[in-house]
Amino acid sequence: MPIILSNRQLSTDGILITGSNSYLYVGGLPSTIPTLFGGEFPVRESLDGDIKDFVINELIPNFNDDQVLIEQDGVTLSGVSPPVTELPPLPYVTEAPPTSITLMPTCSALPDVFYDPSTLRFGLLSNSYATFPLSEDARQHFLSRFLITIYFRAVSPNGILFYAADSALTPQQWIALVMQDGYVEFNMISDTRSVNGLGIRTKQKYDTGEWIEVSVLRINEFVAILVTETRDYTNNDQPSNGVNSRINIATNFHLGGISSAILPSTFPLTFTTGFDGCISHIIVDSDEVPNAVILDFENPSLFFANGVAPCSRNDIMPGAFFNGTGYLQLENNFRVGNSLSLNMTIRTTVRESILFAVSSGLENFVALDIFEGRVRAVISHGNQSPYIVRSTAFTSDYEICDNLPHTIFLSFTQLGLQLYIDKYPPDVTYFTAGVPTINTNSPIYFAGIPDTGSVSLVSGIITNTFTGCIQSILLNNVQRNPRENVNSVGMETGCPFPLT
Repeated sequence: MPIILSNRQLSTDGILITGSNSYLYVGGLPSTIPTLFGGEFPVRESLDGDIKDFVINELIPNFNDDQVLIEQDGVTLSGVSPPVTELPPLPYVTEAPPTSITLMPTCSALPDVFYDPSTLRFGLLSNSYATFPLSEDARQHFLSRFLITIYFRAVSPNGILFYAADSALTPQQWIALVMQDGYVEFNMISDTRSVNGLGIRTKQKYDTGEWIEVSVLRINEFVAILVTETRDYTNNDQPSNGVNSRINIATNFHLGGISSAILPSTFPLTFTTGFDGCISHIIVDSDEVPNAVILDFENPSLFFANGVAPCSRNDIMPGAFFNGTGYLQLENNFRVGNSLSLNMTIRTTVRESILFAVSSGLENFVALDIFEGRVRAVISHGNQSPYIVRSTAFTSDYEICDNLPHTIFLSFTQLGLQLYIDKYPPDVTYFTAGVPTINTNSPIYFAGIPDTGSVSLVSGIITNTFTGCIQSILLNNVQRNPRENVNSVGMETGCPFPLT
């Protein structure tokens, strides 16, 4: 018969046991058996240990049955008895707990964002705006002399801060405060200026995401602008006691953009781009009319808004924040060819996500992802094996997700596939059969892809959406503005700092 111990068959040949005095011995032999099968048994010492499983011909013996267990010596069915614990002599001494605990490394927590209901966030949609009806008394503030004070922060260089005119369809008299290439610019046309407007702009740029207070003073045709924080002051050198000019406002007061009531073909400004940023308050005062006009942002019944929400109290920096549910598409038809240069500065709290992808199929794509806390680039070319380079710069797999800025530079040239992280030396994969050509004429995506089925990537590439900030994108040596995109989902301009 075969003997099986702990699920392993120990004997290969069948052993036939016959006779009434034939026994199977387990764990040792009695002294009455000097030989076995014609010779001295090679090992006489008994087993020192436990037997867990014992199966004979697929049957499990019941060792509690006295018809099965005929004889035993020095065996316990409960296993090895533990040694007796000897207590130390009195007094007992308890060791103090460790003074420091080494925690397992983790990613940084996503900063909490708190919102202020007394502020308005514009730019969440491309056509966001708010319109405030003006009473007849409020319109009198704009006639000849006024002081408009507005407190805001901008995260994009161009956009309309406010606009009002004598007509929505055929404006002849109007006022406007805009962001133009990062500068704050005020323009107006009064009843005495039918062609040349009376404009003024700041000397510095203010699209950095910092809060500033801007005051616009108008006395007839004299206009001055002041930024309180920087003392940036300038005026248009017109006399304040000259022509008594007037501006008759008849439209609603438009804030952060213009509504569909404003006819684009006759709109007096050169662009209709809405403001991207936050406005905290705006006050219109005049020495000709009592009681200043203060726009109330907390009472939604007093104005109509589109694509507007409360603004966060967190400080922000330029860039794009992704909430982990979307993506950014910059182009529809991007060609890679045999070279690519991509420089990104990111802050994130996740260890695995997609950063960049362009693909025309499984045999032609470029992907940049974060895999197990390490940045990785993969390029596929024809039916050859993909080239892969993975960063080795960090000493920890959690450094990339510490919510601190990290610069990633991917270079695909005749020198190979190079990947730089911050100031560290590059990781390089050299091409073994000439410089590959990546034949794409496809959309390019950052921070996510719209559907894993619509963008062909080999299995193993991380397609999880990105959570965090992309502070800058330099693609083939051209700075790209995330706001100027084909499509974006789950993205907000401006990267929030943790509250301090």
